[in-house]
Amino acid sequence: MTRCNPYGAENPSGHATPYGGITAATVTSTWVCENTETHRFRWVCERGHKGEIVNLCAWHEGELNGRPSALMPTGRVGPIPPNLRRDVRFCPRCASLAPDCHDPDHQAMLRGRSGIMGRCGCQEPKVRVRLELVS
Repeated sequence: MTRCNPYGAENPSGHATPYGGITAATVTSTWVCENTETHRFRWVCERGHKGEIVNLCAWHEGELNGRPSALMPTGRVGPIPPNLRRDVRFCPRCASLAPDCHDPDHQAMLRGRSGIMGRCGCQEPKVRVRLELVS
């Protein structure tokens, strides 16, 4: 049986790829889920961006879809706390390709925050993304 791999920590390369690589960013370390997978999924956006296939347990599938409860590893259905529900609704890759904002009021608001200059979010397209069941 394969372990759940919600954030890509189990990838052979050793680099995590959030959302199955749909963000085109890698993370060098991340938390690991000890549960076994129940299904395999892929992130797909309305514009055709597709992530790699990811193995998810029922809990993480519910968490990433924003469900209020999911099947726990113990075999019973349990609540997913609101602060853990990710409910990924918009494609991170489409958002990362958005043009920088040049509104001076927005730039003043962002001043002093290193690494996000020009990324206020007003130019980001809201392209829906969903988890597609593979097997």
